[in-house]
Amino acid sequence: DGHYAVATNNLELSTERVCELYRGLWQIEESFRVLKTDIRACQVFVWNDERIIGHFVLCFMALCFVRYTQYLLHQKGKQVSAAVLKDALYEPLVLVLGAFPNSMLIPANVSQIYLDLAEILKLPPLRVSMQPSQFRNSTKLDIKLNLTK
Repeated sequence: DGHYAVATNNLELSTERVCELYRGLWQIEESFRVLKTDIRACQVFVWNDERIIGHFVLCFMALCFVRYTQYLLHQKGKQVSAAVLKDALYEPLVLVLGAFPNSMLIPANVSQIYLDLAEILKLPPLRVSMQPSQFRNSTKLDIKLNLTK
């Protein structure tokens, strides 16, 4: 008939508070979905208590990182799903022109979300073409390790 019954074992909560908590249930369910799909957390068959706790902590930290990053972007006026955030972090490429140490690096496939996040983290802006030292200053990545192999 379109009516719901919500039961609780906490008799100190008011009816309004119980309804308010129930309305927030979608956020918990959505976090589990993010863990399973975007972070790809899955069952790990471990029997040692320390490893079980370690796996849980790692998954929880990944979820916290995603949520905090979404919060930072929301403060900047951007609503970003976990899937879009994952793509923004995984898709950037660096094209290398020339042989090391005289090479030039060209960032490619960089989304606006990535640039917004770099600005929030106070990283220097990316340029159209950069020397390896400029790239390292902008991204905190030492590309020299990959170029000398």
